[in-house]
Amino acid sequence: MPTSARSTTLRITTGSDLDPRKLQGAYGVLNARLGLGSPDGKWTVEIWGANLANKGYYQVAFDAPIQYNQIDAFLADPRTFGITARTKF
Repeated sequence: MPTSARSTTLRITTGSDLDPRKLQGAYGVLNARLGLGSPDGKWTVEIWGANLANKGYYQVAFDAPIQYNQIDAFLADPRTFGITARTKF
């Protein structure tokens, strides 16, 4: 059951006030998942990865408190990967 997803975002503003300093260019994020499971659905094991190209982008930008004309931001998660095992009783 392999799956993959590629998300593309066009130029966006990362703030709620439409400040042009918070504009961010287009970017894409690649995620993938590969799994193996029993025919009766009792168990599955999957390997997965998110942001496989390790693309850096802002999730949100905001005006810094008490710092005039300063913008701060929360960065997106870096490349992550793991294994997921599931079972049904």
